[in-house]
Amino acid sequence: MDPKPILKRSASGAGIMEARQKYQGLQSLLGGNSRLLEIMADLEADLRFLPLGSASLEHQIRDLLEGTLLMIEDLNYLANGRFQALYAAYLKLEQSIQESLETSQKGAEPTWVRKISEIGLGHTQEVGGKAAHLGELKKILPEAIPEGFAVTAEAYQAFMSDPVLAAEIRALLDTLEVSSDRGRFKAKADRIRDILLKAHVPQPIAGAIREAGAAFGPPVQRWAVRSSAIGEDGTLTFAGQFESFLNVPPSQLVAAYQRVLASRFSERAITYRLMGGFTEVATPMAVLFIPIIEARSAGVIYTQDPAQPDQDQLLISSTWGLAGDMVAGLAPADLFRVDRKDPGQVESQGVLKKTRLIWGDPSQVQRVENSPAEQEAFSLNPEEIQRLFALALTVEGHFGGPQDMEWAIDQKGKIWILQARALKLIAPSEQGGTIPQERPILSGGQTIFPGRAVAPVQVILDPREFPLVSEGVILVVPQAVPEIASVLPLLTGFIAEQGQPTGHAATLLREFAVPSLFGLSGATEKLTSGAMIGLDASHRQVFTGQPWPDIRERTLARMAQPKINRPSSPLSALILKLNLTDPQARHFTPESCESVNDLIRFIHEKGVAAFFEVGDQETRKRQTPTRRLASSLGLDLYVRELGNALAPEALSKKEVRPEEIRSLPFQALWRGMVHPQVSWAGRREIDLKGFASVMVSSLGQDMGAMRKLGDPNYLLVGPDYLNLNIRLAYHYAMVDSLIGPVTENNYVNFRFQGGGGSRDRRDLRARFLRDVLLSSRFSVDLRGDLVTAWLRGYPRQSSEAGLELLGKLMGCARQLDMLMANESVRRHYVERFLAGDYQAFA
Repeated sequence: MDPKPILKRSASGAGIMEARQKYQGLQSLLGGNSRLLEIMADLEADLRFLPLGSASLEHQIRDLLEGTLLMIEDLNYLANGRFQALYAAYLKLEQSIQESLETSQKGAEPTWVRKISEIGLGHTQEVGGKAAHLGELKKILPEAIPEGFAVTAEAYQAFMSDPVLAAEIRALLDTLEVSSDRGRFKAKADRIRDILLKAHVPQPIAGAIREAGAAFGPPVQRWAVRSSAIGEDGTLTFAGQFESFLNVPPSQLVAAYQRVLASRFSERAITYRLMGGFTEVATPMAVLFIPIIEARSAGVIYTQDPAQPDQDQLLISSTWGLAGDMVAGLAPADLFRVDRKDPGQVESQGVLKKTRLIWGDPSQVQRVENSPAEQEAFSLNPEEIQRLFALALTVEGHFGGPQDMEWAIDQKGKIWILQARALKLIAPSEQGGTIPQERPILSGGQTIFPGRAVAPVQVILDPREFPLVSEGVILVVPQAVPEIASVLPLLTGFIAEQGQPTGHAATLLREFAVPSLFGLSGATEKLTSGAMIGLDASHRQVFTGQPWPDIRERTLARMAQPKINRPSSPLSALILKLNLTDPQARHFTPESCESVNDLIRFIHEKGVAAFFEVGDQETRKRQTPTRRLASSLGLDLYVRELGNALAPEALSKKEVRPEEIRSLPFQALWRGMVHPQVSWAGRREIDLKGFASVMVSSLGQDMGAMRKLGDPNYLLVGPDYLNLNIRLAYHYAMVDSLIGPVTENNYVNFRFQGGGGSRDRRDLRARFLRDVLLSSRFSVDLRGDLVTAWLRGYPRQSSEAGLELLGKLMGCARQLDMLMANESVRRHYVERFLAGDYQAFA
């Protein structure tokens, strides 16, 4: 329930009555705006997790639409009906949203299982990329692709749609995206997996899995159960992010299915999805079941060398037995480079292969020692290399591009293709870089992804210590393992003493463009944690210090860029996408509203502007008692009190002092604004480029639509209420708060947008505000340079503390965009503010 101000005493004159009626309209609009922002925040999370057609989603969407319609009515009351066109825009959006919901609810009987021979690339959204690619290949290479089946993404969605299960997991996932506490992140991920493993697979799905497995009869005694998530093996590969379960007996197929689903919520898999901008709902898990193959040899094929595509070579990695240790980076492998133009030309690099993986007890694999002769012998003979080469080119030709393939040769010498996915090649532009004059401290190894990095070293000897990795380091490890996915967002570079260029870790590093070297012997001993180094992965060299001074700053700025959220559905765009970002733009009109978020943004902006107009008109008529605020801050503020908010001695004055305002939220905000270390004067120093960008930006703005410096700004106060709408030259701030005896009614709203600097500087300031507010209990919504934040339901003391912080923050953030030259400057000011060093902003 939105709190309404209590007006206890009457006032004479039609002017003040109209002003108070308009104020109540604005209060209704602002209250609706705050409530709808919260609904949208919940919807944004739910649309990432819940499938379309969910009853919970439909209820929230209906609530959002009804609230938006009420806001349209409030705006037209404030603006004397000037925005009737909003009704047409609303009806158009409502119809599109309803059609989207109805489409998602239509469908045939659910399909839980598909045989590999029944599917192809057209079924990618049903069974995932891994299964769909195998089904496609079975059409052209039927003897080389094992038969099996896939449990569909629809089955996963049905499993996850159980109301109790969905509510518990959704609550845990809700804050993971913004969690900076690695320990809490891991604990929540562990909890989600535990919930899934204890849940019951719905009987129709469990029955379909058992029936599909039984259809293969007694000859198939063991299965490989692997992930095939939607989005996997696509633009991003998800290499090594989900668990596979091998040698699974028929009696344990359902349990293995459940364990694959649970692996979707490992710490590294969640981090990987966040890095790639994937939503939960956009990557449902299908699961692939294939009869096991008694592999004599196994490995990976790259139909091109991704690091050196100009060499025109096909790469084959191979080992004895199963390839699990090899692709995980835990064991070495033979490497064969085949000339694509002359396949008879093969460069062979053998390694000592002490052990191999073989099938063991049910659901187990075991390592056994190879004989002395096998340890040194190549795991492929020349004839097998040529057969693999021919098959690989057939697969590449069918899919029309370089491929990353997994293969196995069974005990009878038959070749099986177990996986095929697109292979990312490295563009020539990513391989440049000048070489310093000084001698490198390390050189050699193999380039996985080229490029340069300058950063402190962090040596981690055990993957279990990856949660200790710091942001912005060059990570140095003994072995390259897929677990690095959990720390990829933090890395500027990567060095491994051992690792396979065809393994999962290499694939991940290439996907996220992390300059990296494998096979750099002695790196963990010669490099010391904390030492600054320069890594030149292109030329396979490591230097002390900062050989390229500009690289570190550019890398940190790139790492700080917000991740791109991939749209999960047309419904998300109709509700959440914000297209109207600039209130001064010519297209900021009702007809340009393409989403509910656009409508809410437009209504809020025009509602505040309409209320300003009421204040301006009444001030000119001199019918409303509006008093100037007397202060030393240099702000042209006019106070309009809404009943019992002024000391008796101030009622007859034209100018009122802050101490004469009897408003609890005002006094809290004012304490922050007049903090002795907070300066509201011009800055002592400015960044000249920032000042220049202000001048250029201001030349292109329509200042006629903005309250200019010197125009009055209004402060509305009641005993328990405050609304401050203030435009200072180039930026706009709003504080709206109610603090009373009922804790659940207390709220503090804050909105900040604009600035005189360039767009990138305004965005940097907005991220400064976001980080400070998130560290101070506020919930925050950030969209470009628009920051919306709120506190809800906090007791009086905490609510007052939030307002006091906002007072300090507004003073410190003034003209800060002129100083926001880069990401390190932004982080510096976040640290200074949180440390209480407000003089740093003067």
